Amino acid sequence: EGRNLFHFNRVFGSVWIGRPLLFVRGITAIIILSTAPATISTTPHRVTSFTPYQREWTSQLLLYSESLWVVYVLNDILLPFTIELQIASDVAPVSSFLAFTAVVSLDVASPYQVQANVAQDCTFTSFRRGVACTGGEVRLGSGERVAHLLGLQFASLVVALVATVTYARCYPSRHPPRTTAPNNVLIPAATEAFFVRSSGRFASSRHFDAVTCVMSGMLPWKQTLFDFKIWATVMRHNKSNTRRMSFRDATFQHEVSGPTPPPMFGRKHAWLGFVGLLYMVTSISGSYAFFQLTQSAMSNDFWWASFDTNTQVHLSNWFNQNLQLHQFASNVDLTALEQGTLALTTNASATALQIAPLYAMSVQDEANSLGNVVQSLRQMDSCAIPWIMTAYCYVDFSRRWDMANTAAKQRRCATDQSNAAVYLESVLRNTDWSQLSSCWGEALNIGVFTYLQTTTDGLAWLSRTSHAMETTSVLDEVGHWSNANLSSYSTQWQNYKSLGVVETFSIQNAFGWKYPLTLKYSNGSLQLSVQTSLKMQRPFAHDLMAVLSNATSRIHGKSLVRDSPLFAYLNVTAEQSLVDGGLLVPPLGNGFSLIQRYLGPFGSVTMKRVACPLALRGLYENITLALMELFASRQDAQHAMWPIYTSYTIAPRPKMWNSVALGGGNVLCEFNPSAATSKIPGLAFSSGGSCGLNLQEFIIGDTKTIMTALVAVKNVSVSAVARLEFRNPTSTLAALEASVAFLHTYFDPALATTFYTQAQIVKAVVRDQLHVQMIQFIRPNQTFSLSQMTLFVETEVDFEVYAWLYAFDWVQGVREVVSFQGDNGTLTVLSMATNPLDAPVNPMEVPSNVAYYLRYLVQYITLVMLCVASVVCVYIIALKGQVEAANMVVFSRIAGLVWIGRWLIFLRALSAVCLLA
Repeated sequence: EGRNLFHFNRVFGSVWIGRPLLFVRGITAIIILSTAPATISTTPHRVTSFTPYQREWTSQLLLYSESLWVVYVLNDILLPFTIELQIASDVAPVSSFLAFTAVVSLDVASPYQVQANVAQDCTFTSFRRGVACTGGEVRLGSGERVAHLLGLQFASLVVALVATVTYARCYPSRHPPRTTAPNNVLIPAATEAFFVRSSGRFASSRHFDAVTCVMSGMLPWKQTLFDFKIWATVMRHNKSNTRRMSFRDATFQHEVSGPTPPPMFGRKHAWLGFVGLLYMVTSISGSYAFFQLTQSAMSNDFWWASFDTNTQVHLSNWFNQNLQLHQFASNVDLTALEQGTLALTTNASATALQIAPLYAMSVQDEANSLGNVVQSLRQMDSCAIPWIMTAYCYVDFSRRWDMANTAAKQRRCATDQSNAAVYLESVLRNTDWSQLSSCWGEALNIGVFTYLQTTTDGLAWLSRTSHAMETTSVLDEVGHWSNANLSSYSTQWQNYKSLGVVETFSIQNAFGWKYPLTLKYSNGSLQLSVQTSLKMQRPFAHDLMAVLSNATSRIHGKSLVRDSPLFAYLNVTAEQSLVDGGLLVPPLGNGFSLIQRYLGPFGSVTMKRVACPLALRGLYENITLALMELFASRQDAQHAMWPIYTSYTIAPRPKMWNSVALGGGNVLCEFNPSAATSKIPGLAFSSGGSCGLNLQEFIIGDTKTIMTALVAVKNVSVSAVARLEFRNPTSTLAALEASVAFLHTYFDPALATTFYTQAQIVKAVVRDQLHVQMIQFIRPNQTFSLSQMTLFVETEVDFEVYAWLYAFDWVQGVREVVSFQGDNGTLTVLSMATNPLDAPVNPMEVPSNVAYYLRYLVQYITLVMLCVASVVCVYIIALKGQVEAANMVVFSRIAGLVWIGRWLIFLRALSAVCLLA
C-alpha cells in the first residue's frame, strides 16, 4: 500500500524510536527557533556592529517541520482514545497543519532577537580578593519563546480534537462507531490508526504487506515473522501468500463457569508475596541510590566524580612541574604519596596555574624535530622568515658559499654543520617565494641572489630551491636534509621577541575518549623597544634592511656572501654596521669594553641556549619526590614542618667578591661606574630585555626549597652559609638551622647518602662540562674587571647551598643558561630570575555535554522504573500478597525491557560499567 508511506514518520517514529526521543528531537528544533545568534560585521564605513542572523529559508522550513515532532508525540499518546472514536486519522493531520501554521506565523510576525541588559550587581567577597561584580547579561535565547511554541503545539491539538469530535457528532454517518474487534496484539496503535489495511479471507483478520510490517516493527522472513517489539518469532497464518501477512483480531473473553474454584494461593504464598514486596522496595531503593551515585560521577564527560576547579588546577600544575623535568613519563600513579604538593599556608589547594616563565624558550629545543620544523616553515608567514633568530653560515647545504660576517666566526661554523638553522637554503626551500619576494625580494637580490647568478652552479641552485616546496613533500624534504647530514634545527637565544606557547594535556575516560585541557596559552610578540641582544647578533632581517638602506648603512648595496667581491664586511666591521643601525652607541663604556675584550667584536657573538642537564633534573625530581613522600606519609613530620615553614628572599654573595665593589652582571647592558658600590650581586641578563641601574640579584623560595638544596649537601656549616647572605643573615641562619634539624630528624640517612652521591655527579657536569658561571663587573681598586665564578667551584664550599638553589631555579624554568660564543672567547652565564606566571584555569574547558544527556537519561530510566515498581507494590498490597512472588525476582529484567527498551537499559548498564572502569 503506497499510501501508507505518507504516514511513515508517525508510525516508524512511534514504533522504532519511541515517544521520549521523538519529543527530544522536536524540543531541540523549538529551542533553535527560540535562539537568535547575532553575527558581528563591519560595514564599508568601518562601523562594527551585531546584525541579526538570517537562516536560509530551507533551514527555517526544516526547523518548522522538525518542531512538529512534539505534536506527533501528543497524537501518539492520545491514540487509544482517538482510535476508539474513529477520529485518529483526522485529528493528526489537522493538528499538525494548525501547529505548523501557528509556528510559522509567530516566527515570521515576531522573530526573536538577541537582547542585552546592563545591570551592575556587586558583592564584597573579602578584603584580599576585593569586590566581584556582574555587569549584565545577553539574552541569546528565550525560555518564554520555547513555552509559547510548546503552547501552540498543545493548543493546535486541542483545537483539532474539539473540531474533529464536534464534526463526528454532527455527521455520525461519516464517523461510525467502532464495531470491529481489537486488533492483533502485534499491531501497534499507530499502524491501526493511520495505515490502510485490507480484510483477509476471514472477517476477523487483516492483511499487511511486507513494507507495512517492517514499519510496524515486524520483519517477515520466509514462513515466520520476527517482532522487534516483543523480541520473539511468530509463525505466519497465510503461508501460501508470500507478499502479505495476515493478522487475526484479538478475542479476549472473561468467562466463569462451574463452581467457584479454590484459592490459588494460601497463607504461605501471602508471606512469600510480602517477601516479594520487600524485594521490590529494595529494588526501588537501589535504583534511587544508583541515580544519586551518578549525579556526581556524571557531572562531566571525564566521569570523574568531584572534578572541580581545584582538581583542574592541581592536575595542571602537576603536569607543568613534570614537563620541566622530563618529556616522557608513562604509567605514573597520581595517587602515590610522592606525587602530591604542599597546600597553601591557609591549608587550601592552589587556585591558579603556576607556569614556568621561560618554558617557551626552553621547549624550542624539544619540539624542533626536522619534520616539525619543515612543516612549520611551510605554514608560517614568508615575510617573517628573515626574523628567525639564527646567523647563517652557509647559503647552501653543500657549503659552497659562506656567509659569516667574520673569518673567526666562519671557522666556528664548522662545529654547527649538522644544524640546519645555519643554512639559508633550509628556509628558502620551504617558503612561498612569491610572498617572500613581495617583502624582501629586492634585499635578497642585492644581498644573496645577484652574486649567485654570476655562476652556473648558483643559477641551477636558485632554480631548484625556488621550486622545492612545490615538488617535495614534508617527508621528502626531511629526507633531503638527512642526506645532507643535517640532524637538528637550533636557533639562537634572543630577547627581541617573546615566544608564545600553546600546550594541553588530555583526560581519557572509560570510553577511550580524550578531552584536552589547557596548560599554557601565550602569544608571541616583538619587543624591539626593550631588547638587548641585537648588539651581540642580529637576525637576517636586519642584514637585509642594512644592504637595502641607502641613508645610514655603510653596507648599502653590498653582498652578504663572503666569496663576493662586494662582500659587505670586507672593509666594514660588524660593530660599525651595528652603530649605523643604532644598536650600539660609541664609544663603548667600561662594561661593553670588558665584554668586547673577552668575547670579541659585537655583532658576531653566537648566543646558544644551554639545556638543563638530565642529571640535574633527575636529582631535583628524586629529592622533591622523597620530601613529598615524607611530608605525606608521616604525621609527626607534618607537625614539625609547618611551624618552621616560611617563604624567603635572600641575596647571597660568594667569598671571592667579598672585598670588591659589585657593578652588576648583565653582559648585555652597560653599567654605571659610579654605582659600582653594592655588596649584593647585580642582576644578570634576562629574556625580558631592558637594562636597569642598581638592580640586585635575589633568590626567592620557601622552606621546602631550602631543604631540597640541603639534601644535596653534606656536613654543611649553617653559620658559614648564613654569613654569605647579605639581605637578612639572621633570618637565613634561623631557616637553615630549622631545616637542617628537620632533615636530621626525619629524612632517611640512606636516601641522603644516595642523593649526595648523585649530587657529586651533577656538580661535575655543571662545573666541568658546561662551565656555568655567574659574572659581575667588579672594582677591586680604581680599575674595573670582569669576574667569573663557576657554580660549584671547589673554593666556594660555603656557597654550595646557594649554588644548588640557583641550579634548581634553572630546573624549574625560573632561570636559563646561555653560552655567549665570540671570536675571542666564551661566557656561559646563568640568567637572572624571572617571576613565575600565575594564570587562572578555564572551567569552561571541562566538557559536560555527553554526561549531561546521559545523566538525564539515567534519571528518566530511574523514574520510569520507580513508577512501575510503585504500581507493582500497590498491587501486591491490594492483593494481600496473593501473587507469584518468584516473578518479583525478574522484575528489573522484564520491566526494563518492556517499559524502557533495550538500548536505554544498555546505556544505564554502560554508565555503571564506566564508573567501575
